[in-house]
Amino acid sequence: MKVRTSERAEIPIVQLLIVAVVTVVVLAPFAGKAFNIDDTLFLWTAKRILKSPLDAFGFSGNWAGRLSPAIDIIKNPPGASYYMAAWAALLGFTEKGLHAAFMLPALAVSLGTYVLAKRSTSMPLAAALVAALSPVFMVSANTVMCDMLMLAFWVWAVVLWVRGIEKDAPVTLLASGALVALSALTKYFGVSLIPLLVVYALLERKPLRLWAPGLLVPVAALLAYQSATASMYGRGLLFDAASYATGIQTSAGPGVVIKALTGLSFTGGCFIASLFYAPFIWSRKAFIAGASVTVAGFAVLLGMSSLGAAPMVIEGVVRWPLALQFALFAAAGANVVLFSIQDIVASRDSGSALLVFWAFGVLVFTVFFNWTINGRSVLPLIPPAAILLVRKVERRGHGEPGMARFFLPLIPCLLVTVAVTWADFSLAGPARSAARYITGQYAPAGRTIWFEGHWGFQYYMEQGGARAVEWGTSQIRRGDVVVFPL
Repeated sequence: MKVRTSERAEIPIVQLLIVAVVTVVVLAPFAGKAFNIDDTLFLWTAKRILKSPLDAFGFSGNWAGRLSPAIDIIKNPPGASYYMAAWAALLGFTEKGLHAAFMLPALAVSLGTYVLAKRSTSMPLAAALVAALSPVFMVSANTVMCDMLMLAFWVWAVVLWVRGIEKDAPVTLLASGALVALSALTKYFGVSLIPLLVVYALLERKPLRLWAPGLLVPVAALLAYQSATASMYGRGLLFDAASYATGIQTSAGPGVVIKALTGLSFTGGCFIASLFYAPFIWSRKAFIAGASVTVAGFAVLLGMSSLGAAPMVIEGVVRWPLALQFALFAAAGANVVLFSIQDIVASRDSGSALLVFWAFGVLVFTVFFNWTINGRSVLPLIPPAAILLVRKVERRGHGEPGMARFFLPLIPCLLVTVAVTWADFSLAGPARSAARYITGQYAPAGRTIWFEGHWGFQYYMEQGGARAVEWGTSQIRRGDVVVFPL
């Protein structure tokens, strides 16, 4: 069947609409999710910004049992809170309003993944959907923290950088540099974009005078931020966060092997598509070999007394579901490493190097340099991993359409992602319900409600007029109520 030029031009628009609709349809049912985890810190900062826009961290909070300056508690830049404050000025600090606002960065990431994938695969729709239907993507999109907004700036900075290098367009490269600055001032990890983009420019053999000015933009912005915060708060917050991240790690932590396996397991669980696409990207022998290694790993885990800090036996009962999930997710994470290495070996071009260095950079940082291994740290890996996975599916099919192998595995991906997102939604809800019940039930005049606990519970308790206990200083009187969340 021949496709006319006009029809061919319409296809990307239709596909972009599909990506946008799928992203919104999956996220929309969870827009009423209670604030949870570190949302509270970003909400505090946004509320401060509305009162004093040029002094985002000029307040104190009780996050660890003592009233402390915000700069001692909050180790992220204020970009996401400025974004939140702008929306809250219009919509208020409501869950649905703010979660709707944070759907926009999620849309930007899924659409940006499509645009990037279109350069290197004939199935960019599949790549974008693989990214959008990853568990960590959906869970992160249902927070009001900085991670998804940082990634939105990151992805489009890469899009503009690649285009600017290709077209020798200094203005486009300057725009990319501005997005790098916004990414880094939303979450400090955005700084790592700078060496990534330098490597790509060098691999493309472009002259320094073309692209260097673009990267001077984020460097200048970060130096200005360091200087301004040092003047306002007594220490520059960029370097302060770096020293915090490295200083919190201790020699008593898990060994390198356990950390590496844990990092692979987090990667596989966050990017579950790697597991479901495995039969479509490897030969039968390779798949059986991988499955055999996974089964052997499961057996080894069953015989261990602990996995890092997690006990594998509780009251004489072996935690086989934990062992099974860990083994499957670690295998899926190892799969990401394998098909990424294969891509750069097979392609040997700057585009492949960009994607692989991007993915590996995130993985190495998460496992060996970040203060903890978590899903939020794995999130930036999702766009390049999705593109590399679809490229692998395409190579395995020798370029033939075979739509089933591109889209059939998305069904279990969707089911797992919705289940995980629902679990996250359900985890957050009881803290809000309990806080509202307690502050409503025990609030007669003259009585103070004190509480311990943080995350969303703290936000809703304080909304109801309760006060966080300060160890050694709170004066609790007869008749007061003290709440301990268990």
